[in-house]
Amino acid sequence: MKRLPTFAAAVAMTLSTAHAEDICALPKSNTDIAALSWLAGNWVQTGKAITVRERWSGPYGGVLLGLGVTTQDDIAKSFEFFRIAKTPTGLSYFASPNASPPTEFKAIEICAGKIVFENKAHDFPQRVIYTKGAQGTLSARIEGTIKGKLESEDWRYRTER
Repeated sequence: MKRLPTFAAAVAMTLSTAHAEDICALPKSNTDIAALSWLAGNWVQTGKAITVRERWSGPYGGVLLGLGVTTQDDIAKSFEFFRIAKTPTGLSYFASPNASPPTEFKAIEICAGKIVFENKAHDFPQRVIYTKGAQGTLSARIEGTIKGKLESEDWRYRTER
């Protein structure tokens, strides 16, 4: 009978073949925002009648700027301004849905194609996650706890031309 590897052995094998830049780590205060240039572009997710777009530009002068808009049957239902900027403590994501004052989420994890931001004091979400996908895709996720239960929302974007 063939013996299956233990979980620990499988993780060790995966780590031993991973490239150093693929391993996520805590961001340093001197992390260069250029490491997130993979976010730049026009991203779209289409559904039945709902379309969600994110447009990221930069980085310019240490800032990535973004705009998000959700439409239903060609009518804007919501919009959001966001930016990722270098702060004295590292990179932060600032979200301003529907022109509300910005909320800061600090980077807590970064790797070659993924960044995680967190603000535990915020009602929802507490985390914002972006992951570069294969073949010109981008995944976005927000998550956090509502009434003691983990909740999340996910978007799967493709490049919009």
